[in-house]
Amino acid sequence: MLNHQQIFFGLWLSICSGVLHADGQQLARDRNAGNCTACHYLPGTENSGNIGPEIKGISQKFPDIKQLQAFIRDPALSNPNTIMPPYGRHQILTESEIIEISQFIYRL
Repeated sequence: MLNHQQIFFGLWLSICSGVLHADGQQLARDRNAGNCTACHYLPGTENSGNIGPEIKGISQKFPDIKQLQAFIRDPALSNPNTIMPPYGRHQILTESEIIEISQFIYRL
């Protein structure tokens, strides 16, 4: 029977090896991660929100993906009145998760 240390070590190895790596689409829809669909309509997702703008055509709004990543990190820097959380500043998402999500929504 496995003890807690063995289970933790196995989980840690899985994460490090990328077995549990979530892609941007999963992160955007994950209620415990990006949770973009709580506020935004995301094509192909049931029960998407309608508080924020639809996540579609993002590359026209942010011609450089780095601008999109900066916005996800801290949207208040470009819009002080936003209600969107600062995913990077508040450490809701890691830098790699912000990159994954931005790469996914940039293609929509």
